[in-house]
Amino acid sequence: MASNRRCCFRGSATLVDSAAAKFLERSQLPLEAFHARDESALNRLLERQLPEDVDRSIEKAQTLVADQIQSLKAAATAVDPTLAGAVDTTIDRIRDTLKTLQGKIVQASKRKDDTLRRQFMRTQALTFPGGTPQERTLSAVFFLNRYGLTLVERLLATLPLETDKHYVITL
Repeated sequence: MASNRRCCFRGSATLVDSAAAKFLERSQLPLEAFHARDESALNRLLERQLPEDVDRSIEKAQTLVADQIQSLKAAATAVDPTLAGAVDTTIDRIRDTLKTLQGKIVQASKRKDDTLRRQFMRTQALTFPGGTPQERTLSAVFFLNRYGLTLVERLLATLPLETDKHYVITL
């Protein structure tokens, strides 16, 4: 027996204004990066903005320390084999200290580049308000108030008919 039921799928999209669309393009962050409730995506973005010599210098320091510690470990264990653990603990502390230093540099970059931070936070608040997908938090009324009654026509003209993807639509 054939069924006359038709299956309906709904389109899935995140609506952004031109400022958020420009930021998404410039930052090259995927939309999903804005879903995190922490600042991990912002930190990665800021790290990409840091001069390459900062990362290179940190890596070089880690390599130099590791090389020197191995020499020190050989010398220390020749005096007393039980010192091997103390040397390993020391190298771990040095690595942690260098990682902390790198984090402080990122924090300084955050303070220095407040514009980037504001743009990130604004885009995050629009795409994932309160940490949830836009479609679960913002109603159509929000967008109708913001963009006017022609919004529905604009969406019908812009939203592709394929329903197996999520789209980002610039208004």
